[in-house]
Amino acid sequence: MSCRITTFGNILWLGFLVLLSGEVGAVTNAPFGVASAAGVGAMESGLSEEILGCIVTITGSRGAGTGFIATDGVSTCLYSNIHVLMGNSGMRFANHRGETFQPVAIEAASDRDVVRLKLRQVPKQCLAIATPRSLNVPVAVCGNAEGEEVMRVISGKIVGVGPLKVETDAQFVRGHSGSPILTCDGKVLGIATYVKRGNPDWVSTNTPFAVTRRFGFRVDNVKNWVKVDQRWFVAESGWLREREEKLTQLSQLLDAWADDPYWQLLPEETADAVHRGVSDWVRAHNQVVAANRRRLHSARPSETKASELSREFHQQLRREAEVLKQALASAWRGPRPRWHLPFFRAYADELDTWHDMLLKAVDELCALHSSYDPVVVKRRDVW
Repeated sequence: MSCRITTFGNILWLGFLVLLSGEVGAVTNAPFGVASAAGVGAMESGLSEEILGCIVTITGSRGAGTGFIATDGVSTCLYSNIHVLMGNSGMRFANHRGETFQPVAIEAASDRDVVRLKLRQVPKQCLAIATPRSLNVPVAVCGNAEGEEVMRVISGKIVGVGPLKVETDAQFVRGHSGSPILTCDGKVLGIATYVKRGNPDWVSTNTPFAVTRRFGFRVDNVKNWVKVDQRWFVAESGWLREREEKLTQLSQLLDAWADDPYWQLLPEETADAVHRGVSDWVRAHNQVVAANRRRLHSARPSETKASELSREFHQQLRREAEVLKQALASAWRGPRPRWHLPFFRAYADELDTWHDMLLKAVDELCALHSSYDPVVVKRRDVW
């Protein structure tokens, strides 16, 4: 998974909103748009108080992120990422002055991780959405860094432009999801969205592609906005977040098992929260580990017995790995929602890929731990 927020109930995420009858009020505000010749110096000296007032922290039951108020020339909305809102109930939208904003409707981009929320009251000031047209443009990413509810500005420049995305070297982090990627005069060139881990192989070594890269989606050219119904948004995003949490727990469990599958006891309380089949497997594993320890003690005097015991442990490990894969597969079964957003479908596909990787990891770990003599290794440690 990319750097999501992670993470991320029965309370409707939009339940706190006051849905008004009729249309949202007409736009009477003015965006910032006075060009500055300061360039990089302007970004280094910080953003104006007026620009800062258009950026909001988003906090809720499952995490925190950022949003910003901007106009596309037709309407003024609060923009953020879909993944910031996913499974997040009781959300609060506030700027650095403590002013809060109340959404009344939401639309999601049909082809990217972007949402816009129409507000009950349109603020007097907003940012302006612009088209990224060139590279090496000085920019700043300003938002709720690490979810600590303070605005942090990270300076950089645009290093890549595409039809859907821009790439920046401004080093934004968790909590910056949904932050505007700003020019020095308050123009929005994109929305900070995800981080891609570097791939330092023999081709990319000593190139910019060997390090972490950061991307944001463009907002200027969204052609289709999907009206969101809170009922299906809550159901679908909640399903995805629950699956994501389950995979996180399974990954932690597998990591503990991988450390030493012959002698390592596993936390039963974690397995209980995931799936009954996984819980049964963990209890059986812990019983095997306890038996292994007793048998190891009895095998001390005899090298022949120790060798036989190692072969039994290898066979036992292979059986345990097969049962674990069956439990992982069983934990992943179940009905799925009908996806209303392509982003949700793509998110579900990523989770499936993650699950498949866990199944493959079980086989690889089994092969690794079958390549040595567990009794000999243990005897070196404790005898």
